Amino acid sequence: MGIYEAYYNCRSEPFSLSPDPRFLYLSATHREALAQLRYVVEMRKGFAVLTGEIGLGKTILLRTLLEQVGPKIHTAYIFKPPRSVRELDATIANDLELDVSGTRSTIFRLSEYLLQVFREGGTVAVIFDEAQQLPVEVLEEIRLLSNFEAPDAKLLQVILAGQPELEQLLEIPNLRALRQRIVMSHSLAPLGLEDTANYIANRG
Repeated sequence: MGIYEAYYNCRSEPFSLSPDPRFLYLSATHREALAQLRYVVEMRKGFAVLTGEIGLGKTILLRTLLEQVGPKIHTAYIFKPPRSVRELDATIANDLELDVSGTRSTIFRLSEYLLQVFREGGTVAVIFDEAQQLPVEVLEEIRLLSNFEAPDAKLLQVILAGQPELEQLLEIPNLRALRQRIVMSHSLAPLGLEDTANYIANRG
């Protein structure tokens, strides 16, 4: 235990660089965001976008989502944005623990996997943190991956989370087709005075 934790008699490190879902404070904006994200994933609705300034709790919300979804939701959490389509395919396959050896392509193996999970009553969700750093060609490839679908449901659910620059990026003409796929978009708001007081009390 560090000197500050010992001095203040803390049970654990109070402000780690790695967001801890145990310390999530659900203000109205965070509660709404989490509910919408769960809806998109669990109901197989496709694309969701979560934005907010640095420090507003995007990552801790995503990690809370990962903890709350049931065992039939297979997830890949990508916190380092891939810089190319090839890196994107490899990262998704690695996070989903797919064996792509001996297959004609990573995409073909992914499509097989998505269908298998769907037939077993589950779904697959891929979450991109810091998505404002994704190149346009990678975002377009992500849109193409969302073409995998059943007659009444998306086989792949995608969450793009990032800083407000992500909203600006998604507005460029080349990404018009991707924008049309987005069924939920939520921007986190800063805590007001009452929520700030409640947050401090909650952490006390």
